[in-house]
Amino acid sequence: MTESEFDTTFGAVWASKIIRYRLNMLKKEISFVLETNDDEVIQTHHLVLKDVSMFYFIGEPREYDEDAWLEFTEINILCANDIEKAREKYSFVPCANLEIGLWDSFLLVNAKTIVLDGTQSQL
Repeated sequence: MTESEFDTTFGAVWASKIIRYRLNMLKKEISFVLETNDDEVIQTHHLVLKDVSMFYFIGEPREYDEDAWLEFTEINILCANDIEKAREKYSFVPCANLEIGLWDSFLLVNAKTIVLDGTQSQL
């Protein structure tokens, strides 16, 4: 999947609110139920990262009130050149090919397949 194909496909979930997430270690999957609100039109999306071999969360512990939510502020595919830049940014990036920004935190993932609303793509 090229970077422009990725941006076109996954631009739909940029700035989406995370309603629910699940880590299934037996299936090697991370799944998200996401909600977007474009001009008062609310849509639900299902995102699944499959064949996950690594995930790494970078963020500081903080307290949230009960109305707080998480939002996808970035979702990027990491190519070979990006991995070196990411190493400088995070000081540790063990083979991640996907970067998901969550406000001031990041989830780095190595996955083989990504499924958005039933459409499967290879990374």
